[in-house]
Amino acid sequence: MYIKKSPKQNGRTYLSIVESRRDGKSKHSKTITIQKLGYLDELAKDYPDPIGHFSKVAEQMTKAKRDERAFWTLTVDAT
Repeated sequence: MYIKKSPKQNGRTYLSIVESRRDGKSKHSKTITIQKLGYLDELAKDYPDPIGHFSKVAEQMTKAKRDERAFWTLTVDAT
């Protein structure tokens, strides 16, 4: 997962946590929005470095998903 920075027509930047997935049927990658965060200027009021902060959050979410996937793989293989 990573932070997607989307510039809007009003000159503001919108942040989201997204994940890229590969579609097995069409063989194309898709970007899935995991969490909408909000506008960068509004987030800067609460966080000194919003991009850095949410990049770390996205890394933690990726690690948690990887650990969960490993757990289920071990559980299924054990039976």
